[in-house]
Amino acid sequence: MNVTTGLFYIFSTVLLIAAFRVITARNPVHAVLFLVLTFFQGAMIWMLLKAEFLSIVLVLVYVLRELNEVRAISLRRASKQERTLYAQNTH
Repeated sequence: MNVTTGLFYIFSTVLLIAAFRVITARNPVHAVLFLVLTFFQGAMIWMLLKAEFLSIVLVLVYVLRELNEVRAISLRRASKQERTLYAQNTH
């Protein structure tokens, strides 16, 4: 077994575990972060297969989109907390 095969097995194992955690995570932010990890692992497997363009496109399009989703979820939560604190302080 050479280094490429070993890396493939490592990346594949992490990809499968992260994909399973996407489904089982209760917190949506954690699910999105596991999804980002899954995309990164898929990109690394494509790098091993000498498909660099597909790997870069995967990271630039999907990972950046999902990180933007994490930002949006965080902003919504912060806004909801601010509204709750404002309502508590006005009464």
